[in-house]
Amino acid sequence: MYNNFTDFSFDEISEWISDYWNFILKPKFVINKILQKNKEKIFRQFIFHFLVYTASFVFLSLGTTITDWIKPAIINLFFTIPIISVLLLSTKLATGKNYLKEIIIFILGSLLIFLPITIIIYTIFLQSENYTYKFLLDIISGIIALYVTFMVGFAIENDKKKSIKISMVNYLLLNLIYFAFVSIDNDPYSSGNFDSYDVIYEEYSTLVKPLKTKESIPTVRYITVFDGKIETHFGTQNIIKEYVSSSNNSLEKKYLETLEFDINHIIESSKTLKFKRNKVIADYWLKYYNDIKEEAKYKIYDEEEIQKLQLKRLPIKDLDELGLKMYLMNTDIGKIFSTQTILKAYNNSIIDNHETCESINQISQITLFFFGKLADYIVGDLILHEGDPKPYKEVFLEIE
Repeated sequence: MYNNFTDFSFDEISEWISDYWNFILKPKFVINKILQKNKEKIFRQFIFHFLVYTASFVFLSLGTTITDWIKPAIINLFFTIPIISVLLLSTKLATGKNYLKEIIIFILGSLLIFLPITIIIYTIFLQSENYTYKFLLDIISGIIALYVTFMVGFAIENDKKKSIKISMVNYLLLNLIYFAFVSIDNDPYSSGNFDSYDVIYEEYSTLVKPLKTKESIPTVRYITVFDGKIETHFGTQNIIKEYVSSSNNSLEKKYLETLEFDINHIIESSKTLKFKRNKVIADYWLKYYNDIKEEAKYKIYDEEEIQKLQLKRLPIKDLDELGLKMYLMNTDIGKIFSTQTILKAYNNSIIDNHETCESINQISQITLFFFGKLADYIVGDLILHEGDPKPYKEVFLEIE
């Protein structure tokens, strides 16, 4: 290995750096230049690009040692094997020629040059928690996928007609593989790649999905006085459906139990939150529920307080004849609504951002796998009717 560096010159570093830009604009030029070098020079250039590529994993904070950075870098290199295999098959079908060296250089070059770019942008997104960088990442990732798919022919073949033929055969083969894969893939629990996985949204969803009283708040109190005994009940209102519930001890007890569940869930979930924006909104959720709890548990204990608060008495003749007096009192919903406004804005904003990212990913996927998705729709939905609802008959399978 020492012999690989005996004739090293610093001018090579300048050349290797310029190859980043040249590879994007003129991949065939860079590939031809590499093929003309001896093994020692090729090895040195690979080591340089690999080290830069490996260093980019530092930004993801995967660990504190060099091993922690090199491990995912090497694992990602293995992902190039099926891609290279597909391209070998594409070129064989298109021209009958063997482009193994050119394909290896093109795919490795694409990985070593483009992946660090996406990692850095993704890291900026995680650190800044700004969805602008997530949008940028999804757009760039889509462009890279299209670039590799359609540029491969022009990167490995000089003849324009053959280049177009290679790229088109590769595109069609990818769509065929996509169709075959979605037809046999039945695992709903597999996770996506980091560039399409919205970790801020996923963390937020674990915080709010289990909440059961997001929209139902106590808006009114009923105070009854009978034989000197005072009772206070509250009525809740669904602020979305504008539905006012009736009030009784059973409903109140159930509501307070649910409210306590939500508060405990927020407290426990807050301990595991990693993103600052989600931590801040979790505090607002906790304030929101504590304010609701305070209003729900408010009690009137004597008639002097009723007079002091100047509560409105309900003029119900039948109740008066029984000696029962009933008063109506509004809860302090102002502070609840002020917090709720913040929660709604954040909730809707993060959903909008997430759906925008999903739309960007869908556009690039539809472009890349148009024929594969079309075939899946025709065969799966129109012919086999796989999209039709099916009766639920699942049972627990025995694990041996």
